Amino acid sequence: MGSGFVIIPLYFSNYNDGEFMIQKQKRVVFTFHTTTDAMAMEALCKAAGLGGRMIPVPGEITADCGLAWCAEPELAEALTHALNTAGVPVQGVYRLMV
Repeated sequence: MGSGFVIIPLYFSNYNDGEFMIQKQKRVVFTFHTTTDAMAMEALCKAAGLGGRMIPVPGEITADCGLAWCAEPELAEALTHALNTAGVPVQGVYRLMV
């Protein structure tokens, strides 16, 4: 009889020497000066139906706030426009493999 569990992969992975490795994907990453600005970005994107998610600032870059907004590169222009329209200040915009 089955265990009743269904395994759904959250990431595309490679199996390498007995370990699973999460494959990095091209992303646009927005950084902020304050946590308040990062949270405003999250609320703005949810209200506007724009994609992305909050992540810790990747090690390759630095930011005043430890949170960043990560999204598919195709959304960069729409996200930038939404931020400018709402007046949410951004510290930096990066294109990274995350």
